[in-house]
Amino acid sequence: MLETLLEELNISEIQVSERGLREGLPIDYLSRSDDAHLYQQTSFRERSVLELGRRCSFDEPHARQVARVAWQLFDSARAAGLHTLGDRERELLEHAALLHDVGTFVSYTNHRAHSYYLIRNADLLGFDQTELSIIATTVLFHHKAFPRAKHPQFAELDKRSRDVVRVLCTFLRIAESLDRSHLQVVSEARLLSEDRRGVVLEVLPHRDCHLEVWEVRTHAGSFAKAFDRELHIRSLSPPTPEPTQGGQI
Repeated sequence: MLETLLEELNISEIQVSERGLREGLPIDYLSRSDDAHLYQQTSFRERSVLELGRRCSFDEPHARQVARVAWQLFDSARAAGLHTLGDRERELLEHAALLHDVGTFVSYTNHRAHSYYLIRNADLLGFDQTELSIIATTVLFHHKAFPRAKHPQFAELDKRSRDVVRVLCTFLRIAESLDRSHLQVVSEARLLSEDRRGVVLEVLPHRDCHLEVWEVRTHAGSFAKAFDRELHIRSLSPPTPEPTQGGQI
């Protein structure tokens, strides 16, 4: 019967979804509802990620700031020739940044491992297993140990995914460090190729960011492992507010 149907409809192949009726019904309902335009403003993948974060009471302003800065690092590093990853990996970095601290809902102690477990087992909509593994492993290694073959979660990935995780977790380490105070003090951050041996991280804050810069320096070794370049940090002065006229406030 299936073969006849394919022939009649001139269908050359079938792609079997990893998802089932349980996930498909609410998506179909939302897409047909009167409020469908509200749901179309963000992808189902992003909404699924945000729902997990909110269920885990994540610090959303901090998570969004880390995701925004991580994108800036990813884009500027690509422009500087430090990597050749594409938009798919850029999106996975965003999701990892949004979820990097969800494990604190379980316990702050070893929260990276808790985050890894939650991401791998939360049934996030729209992701295949490779993508979930990349997101979860990027989160697992966003602090402390740099991923190595001795780590089982990293070793189980294919070579391409391991290469991606090394790059993404490096950006996530720096992006989180640039919001160490959770006060969103950094307006912009970008990586500039200085020469064949060095890269400059240029940071534009809108207020004091000494704590953030200090934290970034602790990840210079990880950056060197990922890109074989030395990381130098240049913190630009925050813009000076213009004086008010006539003494008015």
